[in-house]
Amino acid sequence: MATPAPSKPAAAATATATTPAPAAAVAGAPAVAPAVELGPDGRPMRKSMKEMSKAERRAYQEAQRKAKEAAKASGTPPPKKGGAAAQNKAQGDGAGAAGSNAAGRPSTGGSARGADGASTPATPAGGMAASSSSIALTAAATAAPVAKAPVHKTLSLFSHLPPPASERGHVPGQVPVTTREALHPAVVRLGLQFANFTIAGANARCRAMLEAFKHLIRDYVTPPDAVLSRHLTQFLGAHISYLSDIRPLAPCMGNAIRQLKHEISVLGIDISDKDAKQHLLDRIDEYIHERITMAIESLAQHGVAKIKDGDVILTYGHSSTVRHLLVKAHTLGRRFRVIVVDARPRREGRRMAQALLDAGITTTYVLVNALGYVIREASKVILGAHGLLGNGALMSRAGTAQVALLASHLNLPVIAACETYKFSLSIHLDSVVFNELADPDELVPQSRGTSAEKLPLSTWRETPNLKVLNLLYDVTPPEFITVVITEVGLMPTTSVPVVIREYKPLLEQ
Repeated sequence: MATPAPSKPAAAATATATTPAPAAAVAGAPAVAPAVELGPDGRPMRKSMKEMSKAERRAYQEAQRKAKEAAKASGTPPPKKGGAAAQNKAQGDGAGAAGSNAAGRPSTGGSARGADGASTPATPAGGMAASSSSIALTAAATAAPVAKAPVHKTLSLFSHLPPPASERGHVPGQVPVTTREALHPAVVRLGLQFANFTIAGANARCRAMLEAFKHLIRDYVTPPDAVLSRHLTQFLGAHISYLSDIRPLAPCMGNAIRQLKHEISVLGIDISDKDAKQHLLDRIDEYIHERITMAIESLAQHGVAKIKDGDVILTYGHSSTVRHLLVKAHTLGRRFRVIVVDARPRREGRRMAQALLDAGITTTYVLVNALGYVIREASKVILGAHGLLGNGALMSRAGTAQVALLASHLNLPVIAACETYKFSLSIHLDSVVFNELADPDELVPQSRGTSAEKLPLSTWRETPNLKVLNLLYDVTPPEFITVVITEVGLMPTTSVPVVIREYKPLLEQ
């Protein structure tokens, strides 16, 4: 008497719909995994075309088509690329996973999360319990209210840039406990200061970073089975990644990090850890003294020659290098007037105006909307720099390009004050390729009183078709820059690659 054939599991039925069933399955052998693997969200996991055969490509296309049809029939959008994690982030915990399981697709393992956030143990692929759990998840998803997906508030043109900390859904500078325990407290504290803009400006950030690295090196202990020159570089890399994740590093910070890594790599194997750490601390102090402190002083001495009695100098925002240059010229007896142009939202120019007034310099403070009127009184323009790029373009705070453009249109000399350690071989043709996004809430004024013209911070994110962009930097084309003042003298913008090439062997000695 022939025994009845066992019923096929749900996953096996799905596999036969896409690929021919192997002979072992017909003979009653254990079910074979389908040719097309399904992800946790029920979507077929695609291989590269080179790894897939013709049969697998046909099976993948068929499974993908059925997935779309099932999602359309259940009234849920098809799963997006990025897996269940990205889908849950966009549609709430478990909403996308419930819609996928409702189509009858099996789960590959782990646990499925329902619409109420409860974790449901997953059944093995091919089990009959998959259909019942899918029905239960579908019912729960239908009964429970689905969380509304957050409105995407980032302009698509700048979607490739890292979002600000406020858009990531966590406190600025906050790191997981496991990561925080592996980081030095001085670097963690520095990251919080970077995130809150307590420390701002390229020179201040680079100096503070090197000081934090001094604390890290002083407290560093080489593991018993490691070499300092190898392990310290990796240990330092974790702290650098933490800082760059909070805010993109300035070009000068990248140059300082490369120099520090070079100093670590050339350490001898036979040198003691105490002597090696002391050597690194001395080299960091020399770098700060020569490339930052003395560079600003030498730059000011070269720049004083460009300031004459009776000049009206226009500057934008706040730059510690430009401030030191103007104070130095006033100390040497130059009589001139300064126009400080500022802009929202940070209004850094107020610090510049206050410092110049404290030094006894006659100062006029205006916002950038009055630039077209006050620039006609200026005799020259001096601008600070976040970095000078390989093509001669000047990267500085947003609004610098507008000031340089208007000054060039009026045939005013535009002078950039930039130390050589801010030079970079990278080339940016515009401000879109690389930039930094700041908190958009800074551009939205808080509502005061009953004024209907001001939009409350709590409602602008809920306003449809409204997106706020807060860029920190812009790129000024080299044709708008007349000359660059550095600690080695005055030079054109095209000399950036030459200076970097000449400095490299000197720094490596």
